[in-house]
Amino acid sequence: MSMKKFFLFFLAGFLGTVTLSAQDRPWSLTLQGGLSGSGSENSRIFFKNDRMQELIAPQGGVSAGYDFTDRLGARVSLSTGRNTGIGRDSGGFSAYSFQSLNVFADAMWRLAPGWTAFIPKVYGGVGAARSFHFKNTEGILDPVKSSNTVPGARVGLNGEYRIFAGIGIVGDLCVEAYTDAYNGFVAGQRPFDLRALGSVGIIVHL
Repeated sequence: MSMKKFFLFFLAGFLGTVTLSAQDRPWSLTLQGGLSGSGSENSRIFFKNDRMQELIAPQGGVSAGYDFTDRLGARVSLSTGRNTGIGRDSGGFSAYSFQSLNVFADAMWRLAPGWTAFIPKVYGGVGAARSFHFKNTEGILDPVKSSNTVPGARVGLNGEYRIFAGIGIVGDLCVEAYTDAYNGFVAGQRPFDLRALGSVGIIVHL
């Protein structure tokens, strides 16, 4: 076989492999960053007093996913970011912050399997979070525990726009709920703390 024929044969095989793998790559790796909004005890006070921006903080994470079929998949994600809690002080209410490490396992359902450029999915999952590095709690009258590990659950919407073979831009919106100790403060008013997240990132199919 001549070098020219060998090169053409190799090129055809390579392009065929890229095309096939772009359509049938079950594994994926995603890197995302965005914003989270805290919703817990006394959050309504900040909503009423136009201090909602104090409840928003940056967050980021990484996830690994696997598609079992063209519609059903799963992923495991790890994220971290700042969170905001609100407690009573001598002058009314003030905010304090803390770091969290959040781990989730999600089941994902593809909404439109016939679409190839844009891939929307819904998902739900269970997980756990570790809250730590609490700051600005000195003037808070309510007892704030400085380190907590709590279970959680979430639901969300995920959308991927494929920009290249095996690579896409992904957007994600979700709401997470944790048991009441997530923000270090157990008030007894309701049994959970909420966190809403929005993020964008890059997904690579392997």
